Amino acid sequence: MANSATGLAVRGDLDPMMPELGFDLDGQFTLFSTDHSNAGEFITVNGWVGTTEILALRQGASFKIPAE
Repeated sequence: MANSATGLAVRGDLDPMMPELGFDLDGQFTLFSTDHSNAGEFITVNGWVGTTEILALRQGASFKIPAE
């Protein structure tokens, strides 16, 4: 069964090759979407299973890797 959703990636590991771009969309991440619910929902996405596409990046976004 194929699913699709458009939303905002809100949680996941940073991209190991380009952390300044944000989350690793080939890994597991959480997407907030209003595609299937007017109130919105959090969807766990396994990026390695399908295809992901970046539609926009937040200008001036900064990502910090938390200290262990």
